[in-house]
Amino acid sequence: MREVYPNESAANRGAVQAQVNRLMIAGFHMSDIVQQIDHFYADSSNLRVPAVDAYKYAMKKMHGTNQQELENYEAILRKTYNR
Repeated sequence: MREVYPNESAANRGAVQAQVNRLMIAGFHMSDIVQQIDHFYADSSNLRVPAVDAYKYAMKKMHGTNQQELENYEAILRKTYNR
């Protein structure tokens, strides 16, 4: 954080760090995240979904979001990008 935002105040760095923490998951390797994203794209209905949204889906799944909520989120993504 200090390297990317050297002139940010400590308060701002804390807010940015909190967002970064939501985008990562402790105890998992990047290869685990890649595997989840690959699994997401294995369904051809998801091919038009941008990678950033597939990443967010993978983070939700790895954080333990319940299956119904994941299915709802996936349906929203498909509806948004498969027009």
